[in-house]
Amino acid sequence: MAHFAKLDENNKVIKTIFLDNRDLLTSGGIESETLGLAVIRERYGPGRWLQYSCKTSCGVHKEGRTAIRANAPCVGAYYNQEYDIFHSRRPEGCDSWTLDPVKGTWIPPHPTPAGDSDNPTRYFETEYLWDEEAYQADNTTGWVSITS
Repeated sequence: MAHFAKLDENNKVIKTIFLDNRDLLTSGGIESETLGLAVIRERYGPGRWLQYSCKTSCGVHKEGRTAIRANAPCVGAYYNQEYDIFHSRRPEGCDSWTLDPVKGTWIPPHPTPAGDSDNPTRYFETEYLWDEEAYQADNTTGWVSITS
């Protein structure tokens, strides 16, 4: 199956569909996104559509093939034209996070704390939450423990 996402004027995914791979094959048996788009226009009318792989996540195809546009989007996801990737909306309250242009994931300015070096099992007992206000006040902070 070949999967396609329809985008609105803000590059937000508003619909996803799939076509039989035979609808995308050239006379030489090579899959062509252009042929798929022609079939979509014929069946669904005008719109901006992009192909994606349902087996691609975080920039990796789970069968080792070429990853297509970083992630398989769902309705409500976004397309970044600069990086040619699909990604989720930036997490709410995480304005300082940046988009990874390969994985299509949001990256905090600091990694999640690694735990207590004196007690390595403590990491698994501790949960953290990002605090954007703390980060904006002091950019060496951001993660706060929510485990009591």
